[in-house]
Amino acid sequence: MASLVIQGGVFWISKMKRRQLLIFLLLGLLYTVDAYSQRSIAGIPKIVNYNKFTYKAGPQNWMITHAPNGFVYVANNDGLLEFDGSDWKVYKDLGVVNRAALYHQGRIYVGGYNEFGYYSPNENGVLVYTTLSKGVKRVFRFGEIWKIHELDGVVYFQSNEAIFTYSKNHIKIMKAPARFDFAYIANRTLFVNDAVKGLLIYRRGALVSIDPERKVVTKQLSGVSELDKGRVLISTIDKGLFIYDGARITSWDIPISSLLKKYQINTEAKVNGYHIFGTILNGLYIIDAKGKMVLEVNQDKGLNNNNVICVGTDLENNIWLGLNNGLAKLELNTSLSYIGNSFKIESVYATALWNGKLYIGTNSGLFQIDWSRFLDPMKNDSDFKLIPGSEGQVWNLTVIGGTLFCGHNNGVYTVSGSSLTSIGGIRGGWLFLPIKDNPNKVIVANYTGLALIEKRGSSWAFVNALKGFNESSRFVEQDSDGDYWVSHGYKGIYRLRVNGDYTGYKSIEFFGKHSGLPSDKNNMVAKIGGRLVFTTENGVYSFNPQTKTFYRNQELNKTIRSNRWISYLKQDEKGNIWCVQGDKTSVLRLQEDRSYTTIATPFYPLTRRNIITFEHFYSLPNGMTLIGSEEGMAIYDPAISRPDNSPYKVFIKDITKGDAHYSLSMVDSVDPVFKQGKSPIMISASAPFKNSGASLYSFKLDGFDKDWSPWSENNHKEYTNLSEGTYTISVRAKSYGGEVSPIVSKTIKISPPWHRSAIAYLIYFVIFIGLSVRLKRLYDRNIEKSRKKGEYQQREQFKAREAQLVKEALQAENEMIRIKNENLQDVMRRKERELTLSTMHVIQKNELISKMKAELRKLQGATSDRTIKEKAADIIKKMAKDADNKSEWKTFELHFEQVHEEFIRRLKDRFPDLTSRELRLCVYLKMNLSSKEIANLMNISPRGVEISRYRVRKKMNLERNEGLSEILMEI
Repeated sequence: MASLVIQGGVFWISKMKRRQLLIFLLLGLLYTVDAYSQRSIAGIPKIVNYNKFTYKAGPQNWMITHAPNGFVYVANNDGLLEFDGSDWKVYKDLGVVNRAALYHQGRIYVGGYNEFGYYSPNENGVLVYTTLSKGVKRVFRFGEIWKIHELDGVVYFQSNEAIFTYSKNHIKIMKAPARFDFAYIANRTLFVNDAVKGLLIYRRGALVSIDPERKVVTKQLSGVSELDKGRVLISTIDKGLFIYDGARITSWDIPISSLLKKYQINTEAKVNGYHIFGTILNGLYIIDAKGKMVLEVNQDKGLNNNNVICVGTDLENNIWLGLNNGLAKLELNTSLSYIGNSFKIESVYATALWNGKLYIGTNSGLFQIDWSRFLDPMKNDSDFKLIPGSEGQVWNLTVIGGTLFCGHNNGVYTVSGSSLTSIGGIRGGWLFLPIKDNPNKVIVANYTGLALIEKRGSSWAFVNALKGFNESSRFVEQDSDGDYWVSHGYKGIYRLRVNGDYTGYKSIEFFGKHSGLPSDKNNMVAKIGGRLVFTTENGVYSFNPQTKTFYRNQELNKTIRSNRWISYLKQDEKGNIWCVQGDKTSVLRLQEDRSYTTIATPFYPLTRRNIITFEHFYSLPNGMTLIGSEEGMAIYDPAISRPDNSPYKVFIKDITKGDAHYSLSMVDSVDPVFKQGKSPIMISASAPFKNSGASLYSFKLDGFDKDWSPWSENNHKEYTNLSEGTYTISVRAKSYGGEVSPIVSKTIKISPPWHRSAIAYLIYFVIFIGLSVRLKRLYDRNIEKSRKKGEYQQREQFKAREAQLVKEALQAENEMIRIKNENLQDVMRRKERELTLSTMHVIQKNELISKMKAELRKLQGATSDRTIKEKAADIIKKMAKDADNKSEWKTFELHFEQVHEEFIRRLKDRFPDLTSRELRLCVYLKMNLSSKEIANLMNISPRGVEISRYRVRKKMNLERNEGLSEILMEI
């Protein structure tokens, strides 16, 4: 019995287990003794298609090259494409269809119709175009440049009309004898095909024929590459393959020769020892140096179209295809290939190799294919046969003894060849577990617990369901005591002890959070080194039978490097441990010293493609491992992958701010300097192609950031509001497998705004000197002006003093006039008072006379004495005469005119028709006397006063609403 012993974090397997493992390895080696030397690729490598909308250029791509920094460059209809593993860029300086591209010593040479030259970095590191054909075009129209090659520092530009050699800034022209086809370099020799002369090589400055017998008469030379030491492979579009050994040319007939002629080789290249043929009609064919078929890829198997124009590689030796419509990358240098939709295989849940056939359990049924055909790269979807009656969900395939069992949603079956036999009585089969010491009985874990089946003769039959436990039992393991442990994803873990006849249970124990598990959910049972372990939301746990509690297995967690939920954990026959944590798949490979090393990088393409909690890993005798996924099945073949010894690097690709752009992908000597402003600084990084572009990036700007930014798939970083000064930007990258690149840094300078620059300060200094001179002149001028101004001010002061004296004299005179006016006003006021007193005197006198006249008239009426009556009448006459005394009026008028002289004048001017009597009335009204008082003064009745007023209003033409007194007051 195998046992797992933990010593210093290393898992050791017992001697018996080691013997079994050794036997298994020997059987596997004998199974395919030739498999590891030149093994075909069983599946289809990962294909990444790029259409014209992705790279934003033309559909056709003519030649592919790559730079030491990992960037890929493609000659495209619209220009030169650049791909850094994340982002595409198009350079359109050529102005014509770009037919060819080649990287050499920091330059990307390009060519098109009557044009060729190169891109190289300028002082800012940005690629700029330099033409080499300007002088050539003046004397020679050479048409399209189809190929560009380099040999011993000489660059060859090949068109149909000539080959141009470029070396040490000099161009030489080698015209075609008739018309060149295509040129290639192999075994350090330039090969070219001419329409008349045939196959030629360039030797010592001249073209020499290697096919004088014209064995190779072709419409197109599609490729020339090294086959082995001293021999080259010649590929043609219509005549097939030939070998040139340096002396003669012979035809090379291999099993796919007829196919290559039929589908027409358009291009050929040698990559990783393989010969890659791109055809016009059926995609890609790959053979090894012996002509053995390795891989066929066409539109049915994942390409965008079947017309392959060119073949190239990247820094990791992945194959790039220039298609008639788009680009494709084949990850040929990885250990994963795929069986999926192109073979009409959907989600895979189970596989089994049995009796020379591979069985594949999917969500749509059980498929089978002959094992030899499965390994054949020429297989197609018709080779995968759906077994009748298996339609639906297949959960499990297990070989026990000499029987292949199938667990299905509809029940359980045995599989024989291409047919199924149902074992009734069981609904939904999850697992099949053999019973120790009884090969004719098997426990079936199913939707409603456990059931027993047994072999009766040559067939298997349902015996009974074990009563007492009805939970779905998808994860079941048996411990060394014979107890069955069942983990339920939502409830917890059960330990079942069956009775002797397998009809029920002696005991059923439940374990959950109360037993030391982190949670009742997401617990799964597995067996590592012959012992049970339990994956939980917090890593791997083990069970202590004495305390009946679970504890965290520190050593196993340390080996697996886990502190989170593991959805799958299984040890294969070779002792390797397969593990799925979240979206990360890895294998802990058992080493010769019995320790483990973790391998995760090759499984990056499976990220988010595993069927969580339904993961499936199946190890094959030839070293392959089949891995179920949502999109079919992945084939892990470590024999195909080549060691990746290239260091994991990250580049600071571009630094931009506004219109200022620096590129550091080709040169590192650029020192970016930016002007301070509102526009942000954008930094882009790239770790080209490492792990299929699965890098995470972290940035730090010294002088601005306190710490590194969190790991992110975003390879761009933006900084805003940077003040003037010097900063250091640092970038690092991390691969899927956790490998962290060395930190790369670049110093950038933010110069002050123009008004604080050195030139500005120089200008300020010049301005200061100029201003100083100007100010000195102004100062002298101001002194002179001040002197003249002083003299002028002195004169003005004299003038002002004189004016002041005149003003004071005038003020004194005005004061005297004011005093005189005040005296006159006092006189006027006295006269007005005298006038008033005089007026009152006259009024009082007239009133007294009136009263006396009234008394005298009463006396006349009361007496009969004639004398008295006559005397009274005489007195009344005298009184009337005195009341109308004109001299008194003249005196009054004189006083009034002195007081109201101006009033009377203005009144006469405005109303010349007024009589003297009416003027008197107006004067009385002006003095604000009542009608009665006016009547006494004028010796008329009050009624007479009113009549006089009316006459005055009429002469003044007053309206009814206008008051006479108010008008007089205004005059």
